[in-house]
Amino acid sequence: MKICLKCKVLKPDDRFSPHKRGSQGLSYACKPCRVEEQRQRRAAWSPAERHSKDLWKRYRLTLQQYEAMHVAQEGRCLICDKRSNRLEVDHDHTTGRVRGLLCGNCNKAIGLLGECTTNLDRAIDYLVRSQMCPERP
Repeated sequence: MKICLKCKVLKPDDRFSPHKRGSQGLSYACKPCRVEEQRQRRAAWSPAERHSKDLWKRYRLTLQQYEAMHVAQEGRCLICDKRSNRLEVDHDHTTGRVRGLLCGNCNKAIGLLGECTTNLDRAIDYLVRSQMCPERP
């Protein structure tokens, strides 16, 4: 049993996360208090801070690197060429390597096709056969 230093309630040890430097090898606050503390801390972040932290956590990409990519692509999706202020980071789910910035629709389309060129070729063939894509012979 341990007293949570946030809510001041005596709780069983399993209500605390392990912490090697904490008393009894446990965190100073119970799990619900830690979750609330983290929620409040995140709520105080500006949208730019939130975006920056998300880029680093998901892709190991700094905000400056993202902005440099955005400028290099002239704010355009690498697939459909639409201009956007907030393009999504496209990455290889196997290697984690960042490929570029895409609009939300193109990024989702690649994901829904399983990042597989065979599936993409089949989709193109389907559109050509059904005469839905007249640009292609």
